[in-house]
Amino acid sequence: MRLRLSKSARTICHVIENMLFVPHETGEALRHKITSGKNHPQRTGENIIFDFGKTTGGIVMNNENETEELQEMMHEEMERRFSRADEKSMGMIEEYVAGGFCETLARIAVYLGKERAEKALGKLPEEIRAEIERRIDALDNKTRTDKKIILEAEQVFEKTDFCGKAMAASVIEGAGQKVLATLYHESDALFTRNPVLATNIEKYIFRFEDIVRLSDRDTQKMLREVDVTTLAKALRGNNTKKVWKKVCRLMSKRAAKRQKEEIKFLGPVPVHEVDAAQNKILEVIRRLEKSGDIVIARFE
Repeated sequence: MRLRLSKSARTICHVIENMLFVPHETGEALRHKITSGKNHPQRTGENIIFDFGKTTGGIVMNNENETEELQEMMHEEMERRFSRADEKSMGMIEEYVAGGFCETLARIAVYLGKERAEKALGKLPEEIRAEIERRIDALDNKTRTDKKIILEAEQVFEKTDFCGKAMAASVIEGAGQKVLATLYHESDALFTRNPVLATNIEKYIFRFEDIVRLSDRDTQKMLREVDVTTLAKALRGNNTKKVWKKVCRLMSKRAAKRQKEEIKFLGPVPVHEVDAAQNKILEVIRRLEKSGDIVIARFE
C-alpha cells in the first residue's frame, strides 16, 4: 500500500529536497519513507514528514512557528539568488561607468570616420581619449559597414527624433522621380558613406514603378483619386510597363478602354510633364498612406 500525499505534503517534500539546507540523499530517504505506507496505515504523509524531520535535522512544518520558519527559509533562499544576480548586474554597470563605455564610443568613432572622429575625440579628457583610441586600434580595421558598428550608430539615432522614417524623409520628401531613381541606383555607394541613412532611404523610398507593390485594393483607392489625363501622362514614362499592366487589370473594361484612348490621344509627352504627373500621383499615395487609407509595404 502506498500513501497518497496531500498537496501540502508534496510541496513540503519538494521544498526540503531542493533547498540547500537538506542534502539530496536526505530528500530521497524522506521521499521513500513518505511513499512507503504499509507500516503506517493510519498515519498521514504530514505526520511522517514531521517525525522524519526530528531525526534528520530537516526543517519541517509541525506548528505555526515551524510554518514561519519554513517561510523564512524560502525568503532567505530567494534573497540569496536575487542578491547574486543583483551584484553581477550592478557590477556590469560599474565597469561600464569606469571605462566600458569606451568600447561603445570607439565603435561610434569608427562610424564617424577618421577625420570627424578625431575632431569629436579632441573634446574629451586626455585619459579617456587615449583609452578610446586604444580600443579603436583593437577593432582590427573594422569599418562603418560592419554590423556591430552599425548597431551602435543606430542606437544613437534612436535616442533622437532623427531616425527611421524621419531620417529618410529628410532626403526623399519632395524629391522628383529622377532624384528618387538616382538614390535607388546609388544605394550601394551611399551605404558605404552612411549605412543607417542609406538603409532607411531604401526602406521608405517609393517610386512610381513601386505602385506594383501596393495591394489591389489600395491601388484602386489611389486610382479613384487620379484623373484620366494625369494617369495617361504618368504612364507615358519609360518605367511604367508593369504599372500599366496592373492598373489595366484592376479597371473595368470600359475604364481601361477610355484610358488607352487618352494615352493614344496625348501622343508624345515631354519628360517634365511625365515627371510632374508621376509626382502628383505619388503625392496622392503619400496622402492616403498618412491618413491610414492605404498601406505601403516596406523593405525590411
